[in-house]
Amino acid sequence: AFYYCTSLTSVTIPESVTNIGAEAFGWCSSLTSFTIPDGVTSIDAGVFHYCKGLASVTIPDSVKTIDYLAFADCDSLTSFTISASVTSINALAFESCKNLTEIIVDQQNPSYCSDNGVLFSKSKTQLHTYPAGKAETEYAIPDSVTSIGYGAFSNCLNLESVTIPDSVTSIEVLAFSNCTGLASVTIPDSVTSIGEHAFSTCNSLESVTISNSVTSIGDDTFYGCNLKSVTIPDSVTSIGKYAFMWCSSLESVKISDSVTSIGKEAFGYCNSLESVTIPDSVTSIGENAFRECTALKSVIVERAETLTALDSSAFVYYDYEAGDTAILPNVTIYVPAAKAEEYKNAENWSDYAERIIGYSDTQLPDGKYKQTAQKDGTYYTRFVFVVPKTRFAGMSKALFTVPYNGKNYTYETENYYTGVTSNGVTYTPASSGDRAMFVVTVTSGSDISADLTCKLDFE
Repeated sequence: AFYYCTSLTSVTIPESVTNIGAEAFGWCSSLTSFTIPDGVTSIDAGVFHYCKGLASVTIPDSVKTIDYLAFADCDSLTSFTISASVTSINALAFESCKNLTEIIVDQQNPSYCSDNGVLFSKSKTQLHTYPAGKAETEYAIPDSVTSIGYGAFSNCLNLESVTIPDSVTSIEVLAFSNCTGLASVTIPDSVTSIGEHAFSTCNSLESVTISNSVTSIGDDTFYGCNLKSVTIPDSVTSIGKYAFMWCSSLESVKISDSVTSIGKEAFGYCNSLESVTIPDSVTSIGENAFRECTALKSVIVERAETLTALDSSAFVYYDYEAGDTAILPNVTIYVPAAKAEEYKNAENWSDYAERIIGYSDTQLPDGKYKQTAQKDGTYYTRFVFVVPKTRFAGMSKALFTVPYNGKNYTYETENYYTGVTSNGVTYTPASSGDRAMFVVTVTSGSDISADLTCKLDFE
């Protein structure tokens, strides 16, 4: 009704009005205060959306519900009081209220309570809204909480760290979306479901530990995060659409043997990802699943039966010089040797026939391999890199870098190998004519293998 009346500064609504429709005063950015008449029972979706000057609102006892985006982007709101009559507050009612520091709940309200300005269900089992304007950088969710609600922390830009207790079983849709300061998250084993967009555009999020009880990673869950590496736990059976799309810092991902499907553009635009292993359990790889992963060199397909449910655009990028899509420039696809010809002739796989190489049980495709052993109190962690010889042509030495406890340990070598023997078995590159192996072993007095990573460069 008054949508985008940006010069409107005040409004008087008569008592006869019982309903104010969706977005009625949306984008009235000069409106500073508002009194809702006694007869109104609901504040509908987006009624005050983007009213950036709105500093105070008087809500009568007649109001029962506050709907979706009702006060979203109301930058001048610093405090909000919920009366005893309100029984329902829908998702993202206060989304992006960047100066809102507290939500106060009337003590007579049977549905909600507040603790230090944070809105909970009355029993404190669901965390409903963490005000976006709170200055604290850390927050520990109370042990009573079993569910982190829809959009509960959405757009909380100051939040850098959150502790999720073992009582939480679900993280709902958009729960932490656009928390741009959030750097790391540990999801406890109690959590069984993570909603769509739960951590989308958390562009500082570098580390996430996914619990072994989560059964699926939903659509857009980690879209646009700054993750370096990801381990998909054994409990997960599906990776949703766009789940890790635009995670441009993602260098490694470990997909568990329980995963059966990889959704559309699940890893699209992950242009730091160099290798990925598709386990035998996967029966479906969706459209553009690894699109624009231009650093991807090695795709290892473990499935012995030809994986027919492959979209033809799974491993492509847009070649601007040619003006069309093309196969990823550096990728080699490794499949079980006995099935190599079947893969090369299978529907959609035939598009990649020239990139497909068969490998046996004693051959290693391109990539990095980590082995651990212990003998007489000494622990050994060995890293084996299989790389094309073209990668180090003209270089004088290989340089290994192992970060540990804040220090980088380095080792230089000019030697490469065509085979490595382990437990009596000699492993060779899957394409030995033009591949080589570089090997480094780290010794330690205790088992630190889980904390070790290694990078190979050439100079």
